[in-house]
Amino acid sequence: SAASDVYKRQGFFGDRAFARSLMHIALPVTLQSMLRASFSIIDQVMIGQLGSASISGIGLGGKFASIHNVVLSAVTAAGAILISQYLGQGSRKNAARSYSVNLLVSLAIAAVFTLVSTRFAEPILGLYTQDDATRALGQTYLQTYAWSFFPAALSGMAETLLCCMEAAVFPLIASITSLCINTGLNYLLIFGHGGLPALGVQGAAVASVAAQVVSCLLVYLFLAVRLRKKQWRRFTLGFTRPELLTYAKILLPLLASEFLWSLGENVYSAIYGNIGTQACAAMTMTTPIQCLMVGALSGLSKAAAILIGKSLGTQEYDRAYRDAQRLMRCGLAASLVLSALLLVFGRLYT
Repeated sequence: SAASDVYKRQGFFGDRAFARSLMHIALPVTLQSMLRASFSIIDQVMIGQLGSASISGIGLGGKFASIHNVVLSAVTAAGAILISQYLGQGSRKNAARSYSVNLLVSLAIAAVFTLVSTRFAEPILGLYTQDDATRALGQTYLQTYAWSFFPAALSGMAETLLCCMEAAVFPLIASITSLCINTGLNYLLIFGHGGLPALGVQGAAVASVAAQVVSCLLVYLFLAVRLRKKQWRRFTLGFTRPELLTYAKILLPLLASEFLWSLGENVYSAIYGNIGTQACAAMTMTTPIQCLMVGALSGLSKAAAILIGKSLGTQEYDRAYRDAQRLMRCGLAASLVLSALLLVFGRLYT
């Protein structure tokens, strides 16, 4: 057919417009996700100097916190799907409403996780380990780190909207800045340099919260400038019942899938935690590399949601199907490359 002939002529990455949009969205988001994963690597390299109990404590406290991060990613993914489709239709009003609804959902989830993490940290950590020292350190880390959930929820949806507007480079800039702040504050607060108290595990959590707050402020500054340039002024709620049902059909399966996957990861950590502190510390040291690999592929998946969503919004179903095929091939190729790199260079990390 004519459509298949065009597809064959366009090649692996499709036409130039598709390749350009893919690079504008996927590359910055991939780098941003990898930078976020590197936060854990920096924390654990520095905390590693304090001993196995500290490594295990920050790993187990962070593992429970990761459930929030994974659930939040499901909400932002649902937001990306809806916002991109509405932008493809040229409906800024509906795109703005989708942003507002997803932001409220994100904040509600952040409120629940903040409450649970600050009020019930001790029994939660008791599920992961029976070692008193590790449990106490994990509790301290989780209770402090929990205050990053609100700025993470706020910035998550702002970053999604910027990506849908093909301005993903701005969240990347914010992440680079927050990485620098996190690294500097880790050095100062964990070990007590510069006349500051040595807070150890709690210092790492304070650094993470401060870095997340700065990132959130920068993202909203970039978003405000972008919205003013595009002359976006109104963000309202008020979805109709059919629209809310459509939203629920998109969000709920994503939430269930991501939550169950994260829950399985936490069960895995709890098994190691109950084996012993040394085993838990060893497992914890591998987690950032796993997150780094997953983060490297998340940019492509987010780009897929946005690019295909825009094609569906404009009712270009053939194009959406062809782009989905290309994106799956890109994802397979990237996963093979990353697997090979991990096999070759993994020993250097351990």
